[in-house]
Amino acid sequence: MLHGGRLVGISLDVGYLYNEKAFVSLATIDVGLSEPGTEVVVVWGEKPNSAKPAVEPHEQVEISATVAPAP
Repeated sequence: MLHGGRLVGISLDVGYLYNEKAFVSLATIDVGLSEPGTEVVVVWGEKPNSAKPAVEPHEQVEISATVAPAP
């Protein structure tokens, strides 16, 4: 995860909450940025592409995210 272009955390798991119609990610983040509502950027994908055989080729993208407590 990035904030102001600086590495501030890491996403550990991702999922979709159907009832909330929202993607969520369990993550760790610098305590100074852990206030709910803080805007961060999640970098999704591996660069260069993964060597893992089960991972399809993909483009690495940045996704806007908002810090929130675990549901």
